[in-house]
Amino acid sequence: MEELVAAGLVIQNGAKIYDRFRGRLMFPIHNSRGQVVAFAARHMTTVAGDSPKYINSPETSIYHKGELLYGFSFAKQRIKQENNCYLVEGYTDVLAFHHMVGWEQVVASAGTSLTEAQMGYLFRFTTKITLVFDGDQAGIRAALRGIDKLLAKGFEVKIILLPPGEDPDSYLRKIGAAAFIHYLNHAIQDFITFKAGFLLNHTSEQHPVEQAQCIRDIVRSIVAIPDEITRSLFLKKCSKLFSIEEALLLSTYHELCNQATSTPLLQQKRSFIKRHGTGNHSPYVDHRKLHFINKLTTSIEAYEQEIMRIVLTYGCVKLSEEQYLYEYMFLELGDIAFRSANCIMLFDYFKKVLQLGGTVDIQCCLDGMDEAIKKIAIDLMASPHEISEAWVKKYGIYTVGEIDNVYQMSLEVILRLKIRLVQELIEQNREELTKELTLEAEEHLLQVHQSLKASECSIAKRLGTVVAQ
Repeated sequence: MEELVAAGLVIQNGAKIYDRFRGRLMFPIHNSRGQVVAFAARHMTTVAGDSPKYINSPETSIYHKGELLYGFSFAKQRIKQENNCYLVEGYTDVLAFHHMVGWEQVVASAGTSLTEAQMGYLFRFTTKITLVFDGDQAGIRAALRGIDKLLAKGFEVKIILLPPGEDPDSYLRKIGAAAFIHYLNHAIQDFITFKAGFLLNHTSEQHPVEQAQCIRDIVRSIVAIPDEITRSLFLKKCSKLFSIEEALLLSTYHELCNQATSTPLLQQKRSFIKRHGTGNHSPYVDHRKLHFINKLTTSIEAYEQEIMRIVLTYGCVKLSEEQYLYEYMFLELGDIAFRSANCIMLFDYFKKVLQLGGTVDIQCCLDGMDEAIKKIAIDLMASPHEISEAWVKKYGIYTVGEIDNVYQMSLEVILRLKIRLVQELIEQNREELTKELTLEAEEHLLQVHQSLKASECSIAKRLGTVVAQ
């Protein structure tokens, strides 16, 4: 009996035991390997009073609702083959697709908003998601909630809205499989067309401010997309769709991108500049805004170059009586191996100097370098000035000197390099998981994935602490 209580199948109230799912149709919920870990249950008759239509097993040591998608274990191989996944809302919707249409590449979020874990499972098998929701207000809101999350994860998102009041199960029963497939093929929209249709249908030409807000909301979705080329193409489409100059949309895009990547530290700096003006300040952009304006697409080599630039420019700043900045940075880097040939040359040079003489004098090091390495070093040290002029000219942004924040600046760039390297390993491991594997091999790779995700979370916590200062 204790096992039944722990598994959530029965409820114990003192000496009495109750069947949690009595009078309901039960749906077994499987984990990604096809093992039953929980149940959902639906009333067989009209729901009376406050009794919910569906109930689920409580969370247990083997069941975490936000980490599972209904039907995923049966759908994953077909999702991989088709490179597309249909995401629906309910358990019966998945079953209707399977048994009445013959489509297996269908899963359900089962009443929860999409989580990082659920999107991570899907991303291992496809980059394309088609949302199939009821066309009523609740269904539309559910689709709107999911779009930006999926875009930010790197998915190509399409939407199919069914007639109001219909779900896949009910609509299939009403019109049959052939007509249903025809409807799906003709009702599918990309996220811009869907959002434009919905948002502008709820505004009027007599309210241009509301229309402008709708367009900004669509551009905000475009900002979430990691890939630069895809963003550019969607901005062009948005421009044509609304007959708005692309330059205006691009300006809005940069404004929203600026907000999305703002940190409390940068906000404090902007506030300082607004209060004191820009006339007496050096026109230097905070290098972090520059290099991390789109953190998802920043290359590993760019982080390496920024690390070496900080070492060259501020390496001899004393963090304490016993430690220079360059010493702290080298310790924090540990055994990370650089990839950029230029950074490897500089890093190896400094390590040799440290091994020979202890303390590094940056200027003496520059004097002692051969001309090839010296040119690389000087180019790196000069880079903020060259880039800052372009940045200021384009956006009119000025910041206070970066030396005021040199410790946080150096730690942040190293942590961003580390998290980028871990994310690369996660992606490689995810690719391996999409292959045909033995159960043992899959379990090993899943353990590797969990370990890498733990490392990513650990670094992200440190990074969040730094950014928040």
